[in-house]
Amino acid sequence: MKTHNNTKTQQDIATKCNISQPHFSNIVNKRRVPAPIVAKKLEEVTGISRLYWLYPDEFDQAGNRVFQTT
Repeated sequence: MKTHNNTKTQQDIATKCNISQPHFSNIVNKRRVPAPIVAKKLEEVTGISRLYWLYPDEFDQAGNRVFQTT
């Protein structure tokens, strides 16, 4: 995962967000939704909108709403 022009591992990001790497992996793979405070920290660490972390099917990484057709 590239963030802020530096390569960071899942472990690096998880550590900075005070969560475990397996929990972060579950968030990335859409198996878990982070708590709002964790989403805020993920936004600070990665530069990816907290809306994306909270609602990955509804928002892109910039925080713009995306529409899915069913």
